[in-house]
Amino acid sequence: MAKPVATLHHASRTGRGESVAAIERRSGLSYREFEREYLRPRRPVIITDALEPCAARSRWTPQYFRERFGDRAVHTDSGEMTVADLIDRVLDPAAAPPFLRERPIPWLLPELLADLAPFPVYGRPNWLEYPFAPWPFLPSGFAGWPTRLAQTDLNLTGANVRFPVLHLDRFHCHALILQWYGRKEFFTFAPGETDKLYPNADGDVSAIDDVEHPDLERFPLFAQAKMLRFTLAPGEMLFNPTGWWHSTRTLDVSIATVVSFGNASNWAAMVRRMWPRGWKGRLAFAPYALYLRLLAWRMARHRFADPASIETARAAERHYRRCIDALGPGRSAAHWGSKPASPAAAAGESS
Repeated sequence: MAKPVATLHHASRTGRGESVAAIERRSGLSYREFEREYLRPRRPVIITDALEPCAARSRWTPQYFRERFGDRAVHTDSGEMTVADLIDRVLDPAAAPPFLRERPIPWLLPELLADLAPFPVYGRPNWLEYPFAPWPFLPSGFAGWPTRLAQTDLNLTGANVRFPVLHLDRFHCHALILQWYGRKEFFTFAPGETDKLYPNADGDVSAIDDVEHPDLERFPLFAQAKMLRFTLAPGEMLFNPTGWWHSTRTLDVSIATVVSFGNASNWAAMVRRMWPRGWKGRLAFAPYALYLRLLAWRMARHRFADPASIETARAAERHYRRCIDALGPGRSAAHWGSKPASPAAAAGESS
């Protein structure tokens, strides 16, 4: 049964012209219903019962991370620290909480993969998981993009922490945001609001850094933007479709995961967004863009592995490392907003 949630403004519109007055909460949603009512129309939805079968739903607490990974080093927005230090700081109400943000679980804490099974069906099939290995050494590491985007990212931080930008997901991917612990407030805008959000030259990051307290002298059009505002509770999952702007603020200590995905519902739009801006990059990318478009027929028939499989994760990281190595001097994994697992983390992988 659908249950709407509160909105801040009036109805927004999707990229396909359908009105959305509020984001619905659904339970018992079949994949066919999800595809018909949300995936293909690109309408966001909160699914309230998708995470119940996963071990992470009961296990993932700050204490669990501290006890299991306390001496593991992780890179946060406040620098590198151990997981124990991270947890101590996010639990301290007097401390400025660090933000472990957008770090791929298979390459950071691969032991956690088993807690994510069974993976919610709504993110399947994910064409980004296709083995794009035939051309790993293309200029600019193009073949590394899908491999990186397909990885499940971990976000862990304290209360009252903002995601630093109002943004679109890279290359117009769909995204599933899975909230395991704590509450998180979302601020979302339909694709039709883009002209009021002051996007950058690439078109995927807004110049407005605080949607709750915007500078309307600098951004007067934002006063006309229609924003949907809602809270994602523990055990709930948000489907954020292609083209929807969003930012967040944590209300409690928060543990969440995010996975980007693409399939027939958004593949053409994703390939268009992958094109580099410079003419040299566009020339280099053109053969790969054609390859990706032609490959769609094959991916529609491909049998994809379980995204929570450690073997799948290892193969993806090997391919990603080859692509990063192909970038040459002066470029690194940090260029893609990620950091592959340290030898210590890799040694701790479990099946």
